Amino acid sequence: MKYITITVILLYSLTLSAQQTYTDYKDRQQLLGHIKVEDLKSEPFSQWYERVYDEFKTESIGLVDADGLKDIQVKLFLGTWCGDSKREVPAFIKLWEELGLDLDQLDIIALHNDAEKYKQSPDRLDEKYKIHRVPTIIFEKSGSEIARIVEEPVTSMVIDLAQISKGMPPKPNYQGANIAYRKWDVLTSTDSVLRADLMKEINNASRKSYELITLGRKLWASGHREEAIALMDINILKFPYDPYSRYYLGKLHAENGGKEEAIVQLEEALRLEPKYYNAMELLIKVHDEITLVE
Repeated sequence: MKYITITVILLYSLTLSAQQTYTDYKDRQQLLGHIKVEDLKSEPFSQWYERVYDEFKTESIGLVDADGLKDIQVKLFLGTWCGDSKREVPAFIKLWEELGLDLDQLDIIALHNDAEKYKQSPDRLDEKYKIHRVPTIIFEKSGSEIARIVEEPVTSMVIDLAQISKGMPPKPNYQGANIAYRKWDVLTSTDSVLRADLMKEINNASRKSYELITLGRKLWASGHREEAIALMDINILKFPYDPYSRYYLGKLHAENGGKEEAIVQLEEALRLEPKYYNAMELLIKVHDEITLVE
């Protein structure tokens, strides 16, 4: 029995070594980099993958023109730690298979979730494809993007895929963040006209404060610190009464050495939400650091 147990452990370890895996900040095993569908069917990922796959219904599959997808290549970015990925990815793969499409058309890339590598892949395809939400499913034809699904379908997986298959892709979710990421280098441009135009474009497209906060986290983790702060400045202009937007801008200033700027934002966050304990804790820490310096 002892030898059987050891053999099972060795086989399991060999299976995992064929994939890229890591242990995240919550001590959970996660996939990383380019993976196959079979990897999602292995433990511990099969626990959610197979359940969602089996539960997903494809009664309206006839709406999708499978022929319109046969020449399409798909980049599918996910996080095996992400609830949205766990909900949407098994459904998408089941739909793809039942349409009779080839799984070789799918390039599946698992992203990191630790703060210093937030939503990054080892080869940084995440930056090339401007990924700020997972899952993000990108459809390409002849090397050019023709559509993308960001975090979740606009209508439903079947309806969105039907529209894409017929050349009428829906506008993806999080337009404000999509615009900001495509033009992130303009956020700190010396051209004030370009910056003003981008700010107006982002403001018109943004719907929720967390839309830009998530992108700010991604830019910060990717080393684009000034751009992340500039984006958060835009966010509080759009959502001046959102305490979390104030807190996150204050957090970035604190980590960037801007103690006075951090205090202004953290105090405003607490004015808006007096029981915001994270903001209170960070504000005390920043004051303590200033006192030590003095």
